[in-house]
Amino acid sequence: MILFNWKITKNFALDISCFYFCRHIKDGIDWISFEIDSSWFEGDHNPQFSIIFIILNFIIFEFNIYNKHHLVIKN
Repeated sequence: MILFNWKITKNFALDISCFYFCRHIKDGIDWISFEIDSSWFEGDHNPQFSIIFIILNFIIFEFNIYNKHHLVIKN
């Protein structure tokens, strides 16, 4: 596994990870998966943006930009 993590700003971080298995074949197979995702709703680590590419349960590339903070619920 190759992993890089950088603080972009006070509130946001970037993660890049490559070349690792996400699950065992006995649990199921992700034949080929390519996703580009962004979440803007109010929740933990949002807003966030991610790109992930998987072949046969092997993550080739995963890229995430996300809010570093947890959601604080105010009563």
